[in-house]
This record gives sequence, C-alpha cells and structure tokens, in this order.
Amino acid sequence: MTFSEFLKTITKGEVTTWWNTIAPNEAPEKAEEDNWKYKLTKNGKTLPFKYTVKELAKYANIDFKDFPSNVANRNAFCDALDFSIVEDLVYDNTEAQSFISFHKSLKQTSATLQEAANYLNSIITNNQINPYTIRMALREAKKQAMLIIGMRAVFAFREENGKSRIAMVLDKEIYENNKSKLDVKLEETFNGKPEGKVLISFEINDWNEIPQEILKNHTQELLLQYNTIKDTKRATWNTESNTTNSVLKYLIFKGENIEKWVKNNAVTPIRYSKEYFKEKEFVLLHETNGKLCNRSIPEFDKAYIALKEAYNKVEYWTKQVQQIILPHGLIKINKRPTNQVNNFDGYLWSKLYPTSKDLEEEWLAFTLGLDKNFNYIVKIDTVGLKNGDKLDYYVNKRGDFHNSPLVKIIKYEDNKVQDWQGLIDFTVGSITDLMNDYNFIKKHFSINDIKNDMSNMNINCSLNQILYGPPGTGKTYNTVLEAAKIVTGNENISYSEALQVFNKNLNNQIEFITFHQNYSYEDFIQGIRPDTENGKELSFEKKDGVFKRIADRALENINSSKKQPEELINEALFDRALEEFKESVLDSEDNFKINETAYIFETEKDAFRYTVQIPMILTTQFQFKVTT
Repeated sequence: MTFSEFLKTITKGEVTTWWNTIAPNEAPEKAEEDNWKYKLTKNGKTLPFKYTVKELAKYANIDFKDFPSNVANRNAFCDALDFSIVEDLVYDNTEAQSFISFHKSLKQTSATLQEAANYLNSIITNNQINPYTIRMALREAKKQAMLIIGMRAVFAFREENGKSRIAMVLDKEIYENNKSKLDVKLEETFNGKPEGKVLISFEINDWNEIPQEILKNHTQELLLQYNTIKDTKRATWNTESNTTNSVLKYLIFKGENIEKWVKNNAVTPIRYSKEYFKEKEFVLLHETNGKLCNRSIPEFDKAYIALKEAYNKVEYWTKQVQQIILPHGLIKINKRPTNQVNNFDGYLWSKLYPTSKDLEEEWLAFTLGLDKNFNYIVKIDTVGLKNGDKLDYYVNKRGDFHNSPLVKIIKYEDNKVQDWQGLIDFTVGSITDLMNDYNFIKKHFSINDIKNDMSNMNINCSLNQILYGPPGTGKTYNTVLEAAKIVTGNENISYSEALQVFNKNLNNQIEFITFHQNYSYEDFIQGIRPDTENGKELSFEKKDGVFKRIADRALENINSSKKQPEELINEALFDRALEEFKESVLDSEDNFKINETAYIFETEKDAFRYTVQIPMILTTQFQFKVTT
C-alpha cells in the first residue's frame, strides 16, 4: 500500500475524532528517538509524524507500517487532514561536521558571523518564526551560509578577501538612499514579490559598518517574504536538499555562542571516502521490488544503475565493519540488484565470514543489507542452503524474523544511523551481540557433522593397506585417491575431487609422511629433539610424531562429543580470543607491553615469555624471593 492509497482509506472526520479523543498526548520515549525530527501538530497536541501515522493505521485496523517520512508524505498528510508540521531543532553528525568545516574556513570573520547570527535570532525570536517554514543552508563550493524563505535566499554570509561578504534583500528606494555608505560588490533585481526589491552583496570589516536604516529595512523585507508563506501547512522548500544544514538553524534559533559550540563539537572526524546512503535508494528498492528489469525501458535502466551504485556502498560499509571487528574475516558480495529471474530484488546485501574456514564451508555468515521497507539489517544467515538439517535448525532458532535474537533491524531514518560512523557503530555492536549465537550454531553442527559423517560412512575398502611397487608406478597418486575414499565414503570419487578432499583434510583427518631409511620410532610416535634455535645454548624438548598427533586428535574428538554445547562454545570463544591475542603480540614491532613494568618478549607454542622491571625504589625496601 502506498502512502496516497493509505490516505484514501481514512476520512478527515475519523482522524479528527481519533486525534481529539483517543490519540495519546505524548509519544513513548522510544518513538521520540526513532521519529527524530518532524512532528504533527493540531489543536495544541503534538506527536511524531511516523508514530502518529502508525497509531492511526492501527486504530483504523489497516496494515500499514513501512513508509518514508519524506516531504511528499508529510505534505500530503497535512493537506488531506488539516494538520501542520513542527520541526525539532536537532541535527546529525554529518551536518555538524559540515558546519565545523565551514566555520574553520572563516579566517578573519568568525566574530562578524556571530553578530549576524545574533541579528537573525532577534528577528526570529521577536516574530515567533516557525523553523519548518524556512531553510538554512551551507553552500560547500562557496563556503556560504544562507537563510532561504520560499525558494529564494534573503540573507547570506561568507568570507572573501579577509572581509565579510553579506547579501540582503532590500527595498530599492531605501537601497539607493544608502548605496554610497556600502562597499557594494553585486546588485540584481530580486525576483520575488512584491516588485521593487533588490538583492545586493556588499563587504564589511565589522558588523557595525552596516547602516541602521539598511538593517531595519532588511528586517521588514525578510518578514514580508515570511508572511507570504507562514500560514502554509507544507514546507515550501526541499527538506531533503543536501545543502540544508540543521546546525546553522539550531545555532541561530537557539541564540547559541558559535565559537563555544564549535569548540565543544570539533572532534576530529573519521574521513569516509564513499558517499553515504540516501533515501532515494530505499525508495527505489521499495518502488521496483518484484518488477521485471527490462533495461530497454529507460526508467528501469536508470533504476538498475542507481542500485548498482548503492551496492558499491554496501560493499564499502561491509569493508569498514570487517576491518574493525573481523580483521581476518572475508567478504562475499554479488552486487546485482536483480534475482535469478531478472526481477528487482528489493534487498541489497553482502556476506561477511568471520574466518576463511567459514567461507570454505559457505553455509553460515553475517549478512549486512538494506531493504525495500527502509531498514538497515544485520543478521546471522544461512547462505547457499536450500534445505536440510542445518536450514531447519537455523529457521527454528531464528523464529519470527522481526522479533528474532539473530536479527538486528534499524530504520534508515533513525538518528543513530544518519552517517557512516553511526551505521558502522550500529553494525559492529550488532555483530558483537550476535557472535555467541553464531559460534553456538557453528559448533552445534561441527559436532553433528562428525557424528553424521561417521554414521553415514559405508566404507567397502580396507582401512589397512600397503601400496607397493617400483618408482613411478602411482603409489602417491593412489594414496591420494584411497585416503579421499576413506574420508568421504565415496568409492567412485574422481581424482580431481579426491585431490581437493586430500588437501582440505591434510593435517586434520589426513597426515602424509614418507618412510625412508632414517625414519625412526621417535619420528613416528614421540622423541626428544635438540632445540638449537634463537642462538641459545643447547636444550632438548619433546616432539610428537605423526601417529601421536593423530591419536591425540581422535581422543580430543571423542571427549568433545561428550561435552555440552555451552561448554564447547566457551572453549571456542576462548580459543578465538587467544589466537587474536597471539596475533596482536606477533604483529607488534617491539616487545608487547602489558603494563608500565611488564612486557611479553617471546611467544611459544603453548606459552608466553615475559619480563617484569621492578622499580628501583622497591628494590631498596624489599627482599625478593622466587617460589615455585
């Protein structure tokens, strides 16, 4: 159901009755957060736009939940049902960084900008101007701040040649009388109504250089333009325009100290090289979902190209997340916005595998995506499974998609995900929360696969074989083939398949050795070997042979099969954490610092070697003894 179709299912009388008698006087805190910026108001009551529409649909018993809070829908609702919109003075991180960048460009005129903001604040405060009816923008190319009423700029500020360049709309006669008092750089006819107005641009070193008659007239002209649009229930400007800056609006409406705000908010931002997702990409997913992609039709060709570009953003998103939380993980992404029958899919997504083994097995992964219902989704998902026990187990564990512990969903308009940093933080947090469930599912089937493989094996060949013959008669070739038959239970396996099985299981279910004249018991079972590495004095260590390694592995599998799943998950989590810690120690260029007095200087197979530097002041006060 489209938004316009929804409006046709309800009457103005029904909505007025619901609003006045049933609708709550305030929204829940969560709804305030999720709906964020724009609210409906009527008869002294104010509620978030999306929350109101959803509650109204629920009251009318209409299944209508997924729709964008865009200017078109807000205007349509207000026009049809006699509501008005109010705008909360809030902003996102992207707008904050944009304003900080603009402020930094002002080398000599930031004090004049503050004076200009104070001037505009006095007009706004004294005349109770509604934030939703006017637009404030930053033009990045010219580093220019603007106040726009209707579709026309009535005030602008930028720095040029070390001076403040001010633009104002004025009455032509007042301007002519004061023209000699101004350093005018540009003069043009103002295209708005009424006629007889000019838009001028002039330079000043100080705000007090502007004649009072000019400021008084500009105030009158600004309010004249405002009065032509103030009673409209719809925004007369494009609220989705990428030059709109809510920080500028916030600072002027609130009368804030700009320098102080910049100082408090000027954290060094992470610079992301890819443009962030836009609402139009969600709208495209919504509008094209399920339709045949006939690219000979310009509309569909344009949509296909746009969604392909959005897929590049999905890939970028996944890479940023992978580098933070799964640095050894691997990404797989198709980047095709249509499905196998060439219909638009309504979903753009990628697969993130925690390890190379996960990618090799290719049945479980974390997936990141955006969908036709205007959501960002992070979830544990089965990939490449059509049916079978694994899929059945996953579906049962997942349960209802929208209430599943394996699925994290957030609306694209949630203020937490209005830029790359917010989306990446949400995704990293989601994967962190999901990691235990991911490991549980993997471990559950690792154990079951071993049991199933053993119970399903129908091995007709002997497990004890000796291949003999002169050199060049195929002993090694047949060793690969026979080993693969035993591991898979497949008597008819081809050599190319057998070689893949052999390499995959080498040093796991398969060990390969060459017997020669010097091969001894110590090589096969266990022996003492001299350690001559690292230039140290001669020492000896026990070294397991191939047979003992196989026996130990078999014993470990038997013991693991007797453990509870929770115990296995904890072991897996510990092993993963230990391996990551080992890698961080090995990657450090110098000794790995534990604290101010201790550091690791060597990593062994089953131990870390570390040293402690005892502060000199302690060595003079205490006697140290080593106990074992």
